[in-house]
Amino acid sequence: MRRSSHGQIKLFGAVMIEPSPTVHEVFDYTLVSALPPGLSDHSPLLIQFHDTPKPPPCFQFYDMWSSHQDFLTIISTNLPSLNSPAIMKFARSYFATLRRQLGKLNRNNFTDLKGQQESALNALAQAQQNLEASPDNTSFETME
Repeated sequence: MRRSSHGQIKLFGAVMIEPSPTVHEVFDYTLVSALPPGLSDHSPLLIQFHDTPKPPPCFQFYDMWSSHQDFLTIISTNLPSLNSPAIMKFARSYFATLRRQLGKLNRNNFTDLKGQQESALNALAQAQQNLEASPDNTSFETME
């Protein structure tokens, strides 16, 4: 191994990488180029390790949002007019704002679904116990 004048490290010898899923996951954007042979009868390889590009975030709509009491207000606020000459500009701004608002709605109301489910099941079990203890009480029937 020796360092070139450009700061690159040159390796002398052979490198063999057996294809496997692990190697592919770690080095999926690796570029290997065969360079012309120099003074010896070997052809040097230039191996470049590129960072895996991060895909752009995509929007995912969750139907559970539509059951929230603020959903219609959120989607109808600042809705662009169809008669606007710059409809695409306003639509892009509207969707960016809508995305932030729906993300906020999700964080504030739907992040702990397991906890909400457990709480609802506990409330149901308590209502059923109350109804079993007092079957004539109509308020317990509506709670169930």
